[in-house]
Amino acid sequence: MSISSIVSFSKNCFNFRCVIKLCHFLTRYLYFCVSFLYDLCMIDMEMDARDMSFFPDKSFDAVVDKGTLDSLMCGSDAPISSVKMLGEVSRLLKPGGIYMLITYGDPKVRMPHLTRSIYNWKIILYIIPRPGFEKPGGSSSNSHLEPVPISDTGVLPADFVLEDPDSHFIYVCKKMDETTEVSDIPSYPLIADAL
Repeated sequence: MSISSIVSFSKNCFNFRCVIKLCHFLTRYLYFCVSFLYDLCMIDMEMDARDMSFFPDKSFDAVVDKGTLDSLMCGSDAPISSVKMLGEVSRLLKPGGIYMLITYGDPKVRMPHLTRSIYNWKIILYIIPRPGFEKPGGSSSNSHLEPVPISDTGVLPADFVLEDPDSHFIYVCKKMDETTEVSDIPSYPLIADAL
């Protein structure tokens, strides 16, 4: 039987959503309920995103972050907190797992945190303009459903123009195992219906 679950963490201003699929740990050790419509389950736990030692290594297939890293980056100990949180995310992801960071933080300020070799992530960047934004006349840029090309160090091309300064940046970080070469992983465009 396939179990789809959502685990939600919160600690003061830290809201952390982790999406888990086929999580045997939850089926054995935690109380859960399966929705008759979508086989979805919601378990609320209060936990600091910088220390999730409650969970064993490689427990999650996916982690979705909308605001947690941003909140940590506003604190006085931002560099230490971000390293701790991202280290926990990396520890908890299974090989092939996805960490999806949705943020206003552009690559200049987020990529230095995400590209640490210890995380072993293949990173694909999408830039999504705000709803209702229209490209200036004569714009020749690619569709926002296509990944934005970035270098291995996370630098945008020199000729890249950010048309909407209020865009969301979506970093899709895939955890590689030791045997997978980063260059062997293809990137796929987003599907319009998914937005």
